[in-house]
Amino acid sequence: MHGKRLGILTFPISEAGTIPLSQLIDILYMGAEKLYLLTGGRGYDRFKDDSRVMAYDIHHAAGKGRLKRARQYLRTQMEMAYRMVKLSDEVDEWIFFIGGDGLFIPMMAMRLMGKPATLTFAGSNYNSYASTNDAFSEQMRLLTNINCALATRVVLYTPRLTEEYGLERCKHKIIIAHRHFVDTDTFRRTRALGERGPLIGYVGRLSEEKGVRRLVEGFAQMSDRTSELMIIGDGPLREELEALVDASGLSGRVHWAGWVPHDELGERLNQLHLLVLPSYTEGLPNVMLEAMACGTPVLAPKVGSIPDVLEDGSTGYLMDDNDAATICKSMQRALNDETLDEIAEKGMHMVMEKFNFRSSAVLWKSILEGSSGTR
Repeated sequence: MHGKRLGILTFPISEAGTIPLSQLIDILYMGAEKLYLLTGGRGYDRFKDDSRVMAYDIHHAAGKGRLKRARQYLRTQMEMAYRMVKLSDEVDEWIFFIGGDGLFIPMMAMRLMGKPATLTFAGSNYNSYASTNDAFSEQMRLLTNINCALATRVVLYTPRLTEEYGLERCKHKIIIAHRHFVDTDTFRRTRALGERGPLIGYVGRLSEEKGVRRLVEGFAQMSDRTSELMIIGDGPLREELEALVDASGLSGRVHWAGWVPHDELGERLNQLHLLVLPSYTEGLPNVMLEAMACGTPVLAPKVGSIPDVLEDGSTGYLMDDNDAATICKSMQRALNDETLDEIAEKGMHMVMEKFNFRSSAVLWKSILEGSSGTR
């Protein structure tokens, strides 16, 4: 990718999206001649003063009601496409990242102009919408199919996502690569598992597709009343979850940390005996890798690329679904496992070996220089 002028496009993102975006920028910056970034929300706030990128703000006003939502979504895409056309003489290739699977107007505009466009799935918009029975989910499936057909190449984190995301029809253009790496200066074990209290943790956006409501319900069912739960993050379900905690008599055992700066998250993860990620849909969650690097065991469902990293009873714990009763039973299984220390140790060493900056950079260099990569 040396000498290429690259553009990165994301839908306006929340705080949770800034970490994966930052990692992609870190990787691409090493070889690109120049980097451009079209994003919005916390993404623009985070990178507008970053000397590595030329950042442009994309505004999105979320509408209520199906018709207004669709109209606002199309309006935002039109703004993106306009900005990209204006930058056409400056950018050699575009990387469609977070939310890019639904951005068919910018994708069509770039392909009409003959610009290569790489669609990188940070997750699946369709799966996220479908997991909450959103009325917009079928339209998102259609947009995803259109974008995959138009994209020059499609990048997935692991092979199993081809089927899970319903991308079999574009299998010929799929390349397997991740942009994940763990900063082991920040995320490392500073406290042995045996020195930590019985604290279970959740880190992420408080939204329906993340399954955090099920986690609170499962925690309320645990027979062990000595355990506590720390919820790190924020989002639209915050007030509802606080009410659920109060109604369940858990107020003294559930702690709300809000968003924690990323450079302080390692310290929090070193306090946990178990991290639970109860999502309905995922790509490859950064926080899972960061927790494992801190020697914190992880419990998660068999979605996205999680089963490609977590081997049940070896490097972590998997559960068949994220029903509250399943989460409760799985948490108790993990916390009562006599080999918990060994599992934490194996997970930590596996992440340090496989998810480092060099390996991620080599993969992306191969992709953007036009070689086939790992299929």
